[in-house]
Amino acid sequence: MKRTKEEALATKKILLSKSFMEFLETGFENSKLEVIAEKAGVTRGALYWHFKDKKDLLESVIEYKDMESIEICTEIIDSDMSSYEKLNRIISLNFPDIKTKKKEVNFVKLKVELYNYFIKHGDKRNAGVKFTDSCYSLLEQMKKENLIRDEVDIRSAAFNILTMCLGSYLRYCTLPENIRSLKTLKTNVLDYLKLIMK
Repeated sequence: MKRTKEEALATKKILLSKSFMEFLETGFENSKLEVIAEKAGVTRGALYWHFKDKKDLLESVIEYKDMESIEICTEIIDSDMSSYEKLNRIISLNFPDIKTKKKEVNFVKLKVELYNYFIKHGDKRNAGVKFTDSCYSLLEQMKKENLIRDEVDIRSAAFNILTMCLGSYLRYCTLPENIRSLKTLKTNVLDYLKLIMK
């Protein structure tokens, strides 16, 4: 029986979701395609129908999570929250609450893979630009609401927030153990936001 386009798309989405969870659980290097296929309830052949190999699967997971982040960011921007709450939520999206240290380390490794992917292939959906523009727009609104200090250049502030979010992942493994957590890194970025506010 021939599968419909919708069924194929649904299967691919399940594979991407299960792959992401497996990468978090075991790390990309230690993950096995047959385990991912089994958890997704498909054959290994079905997995290979959608993805050439493990590297192709990783790149597809990166694109999938990237699109998901852009959609969530858009929902936050379009919400009824205050400009400060929106900016706080958008920053916090970069630092999810992950329950175990092992999963957190694997998540950090995936983020670094994401950045390496962007360096190699370019940011096809302009996620970095969209993030910075969203921060700028919200900071501009906050400045109009007299929440941002007068001397703060909001374009630089938006770029600083992006840099702090990216740098948190790129330098994660070199940080002292007592501050090596996504929760602490998120607090640091949010503290910067408080520093530029009145």
